[in-house]
Amino acid sequence: MLILISFIVCLIYLMLLLWSRYSWDKADTGAPVGQPVFISVIIPARNEEENIGPCLRSVLDQAHPKDKFEIIVIDDHSTDQTAAIVRNFTDERIHLISLAEILKDKVTRAYKKQAITEAIARAAGDIIVTTDADCIAGKNWLSSISNYYTANRPDMITMPVRVRSRNTPLGIFETLDFLSLQGMTGALVSRSNISMANGANLCYTKEIFNRVDGFTGIDHVASGDDMLLAEKIRMAGGKICYLKNENVIIETAGAKNISAFLSQRIRWASKTGGYKDKKIQAVLGLVYFLNLCLILLLYKSLTGCSCHQIRGLDISFGSAFIYLVSGKTIAELFFLWPVAGFFKQRYLLWFFPVAQLPHILYVVFSGFLGLFGSYEWKGRKVK
Repeated sequence: MLILISFIVCLIYLMLLLWSRYSWDKADTGAPVGQPVFISVIIPARNEEENIGPCLRSVLDQAHPKDKFEIIVIDDHSTDQTAAIVRNFTDERIHLISLAEILKDKVTRAYKKQAITEAIARAAGDIIVTTDADCIAGKNWLSSISNYYTANRPDMITMPVRVRSRNTPLGIFETLDFLSLQGMTGALVSRSNISMANGANLCYTKEIFNRVDGFTGIDHVASGDDMLLAEKIRMAGGKICYLKNENVIIETAGAKNISAFLSQRIRWASKTGGYKDKKIQAVLGLVYFLNLCLILLLYKSLTGCSCHQIRGLDISFGSAFIYLVSGKTIAELFFLWPVAGFFKQRYLLWFFPVAQLPHILYVVFSGFLGLFGSYEWKGRKVK
């Protein structure tokens, strides 16, 4: 029964990948020109003294008209020199907000959501763009967003994020994993009503944020300032688009070590319990269940379980595991080929087969802990 179920689940997953490849290829690549709109760029920052300077310089160096954007940095209780570095920038477009001064002694579970909410309340623009303090933007980032918004008038635009690849085992593994997430985000948002997003590169209107009452109702989850908000906007009838344009790629720093990587992925998985959209639950459940089945097949094969017959064909747990992992790997490479090409990281696909087994274990481990465990993020322990 385990072998039969695993083959059925894998077949459904392969069909999803084929559809996702088609959807990625058809994703919107943007509008060439448009009337510049005023944009408020919001950057939550907590203990980012190493990153906030380069991040701000990349945003200040935009081709977008200088009088058409502002930058709001929200210092989230930093204990390092983050705030001091921001103050050293004399550009009048940069505004620094202290979340500690706003909250006083008030404790909240969702500090990042609170930081973004406070920044939006003070934003001069009707168009909000969020990114993270460890991100670097290209010169045409804001102008491309402005052009696309003017042409399409969406309520939310989700956009691509690229990990700055490092030639270490962890760096390669993280980049490959991130490519998969980014490819699925582009595919699912482009050709379906499934809401996926990454707060490192996200745009939405102030009007839609206020209409759905911001993060109210999802602020019990520490994470989810991106996907849970996107879900609220979609359920309220908002128009969500994915912009597959190289000019809007945001580059983010990779995790410094395995502990930081796992904490980040567990944090991302922790918002799964907050989803109300049955479609995204089905997709995430399918991926998790397939990887769980593969682990069980591997366990059965290692413990010496005997062969079984399926329609007269003798098949062992070990051979079933090999067949399914091989099919999964080929299908995922077929899906990732154009995605990796878009992000200019196709050379990393040579390492993809080697990363399969660790990735299967990691998906099950991080998914379980995301729902039932706890994690530490920038000095805060979250259950």
